[in-house]
Amino acid sequence: MKYTLKNLIVLSFFIFVGCQKAQQEKTEVPVVAVSETAKVSIDTTTASSTAVTSPAVEKNWLAKLLQQTNQVEFRKRNQNVWNQAEQSLAFLRYDALQTKNSSTAEVIYQSGSTLDVKENTLIIFDEDPGQKKKAEDRIIIKSGQLTGKTKTELWVFTDSGLIQIKAKKGAASKLAEAHIIVKKDRAITVKVNQGTAEIVYKKENEFTRVAVAEKADINLKPSTEVTSGLQVNEDKIQELANAQIKTVATAQADLSIESPADNALVNDEEIEIRGRLTGAGAKLLINGQLAEISDGGIFTKKIKLQAGTNLVVFQIVRSDGTVKFVKRNVRYQPR
Repeated sequence: MKYTLKNLIVLSFFIFVGCQKAQQEKTEVPVVAVSETAKVSIDTTTASSTAVTSPAVEKNWLAKLLQQTNQVEFRKRNQNVWNQAEQSLAFLRYDALQTKNSSTAEVIYQSGSTLDVKENTLIIFDEDPGQKKKAEDRIIIKSGQLTGKTKTELWVFTDSGLIQIKAKKGAASKLAEAHIIVKKDRAITVKVNQGTAEIVYKKENEFTRVAVAEKADINLKPSTEVTSGLQVNEDKIQELANAQIKTVATAQADLSIESPADNALVNDEEIEIRGRLTGAGAKLLINGQLAEISDGGIFTKKIKLQAGTNLVVFQIVRSDGTVKFVKRNVRYQPR
């Protein structure tokens, strides 16, 4: 067959158009609409898409990760995988958060309560499922330490008991703040910096409520196992939350120190500590040494100082097993 120049031009045009169409059909990928609240991954080999919901947009979230430093990980409830946490991560009931060495995290609740989570700490989020309107924020701390702040109530569950941090009503500053340490043996130390705190714990099948005085420490040993591994013992949590108090103890100031005054400046290497301890069956240790107490509660004890500021620690061991600390600084300036 003979081709004229005109026929060759027309044939070349159709071949070119056909190649372009085939190439377009081979490489074109369907367009997927992506919302601002979702992350999408596309498999270009199958032209399919999978939407992954961002954890920061969980519905009915309890708290969010405000900020973090270094290695902070989270685990969603009923999962065994830990992932690196990101800012604005939202937490639901029984989600967990842990900080590693030299790592910290700050968490904020919807109410405005905050948790300053220190290094090597593991916490699990909780709420009262029976309350439509939350009366308090809740957290379970399994290990490590944190500082909780609230303008309402913050309940911290531990294996040693329930710590209820409460803001003072009508106070100039309504913010309550307490620092909680969970030791390796699961015993806890609670220090109230502002506001009030009460500890509910179980002893000999009865619940006791201990009031922690502002600027004071209290120690308690484990009495209730609120977690088994990373599983929350709901019955133990509810038992503490709804405890019927049969025995009431108080850790209000029952120690009066006559001498020395806090931040006292002395010129003698040895000083005599004097004061009175009230409370039946209570014992007193001064810098770890047992003090002798008279029938009237009067005690005296001599201690030696070192040049500079010396810390004097009064440890009150109550008859119910609770411990309270009072601290004094004494400055020694040799003559």
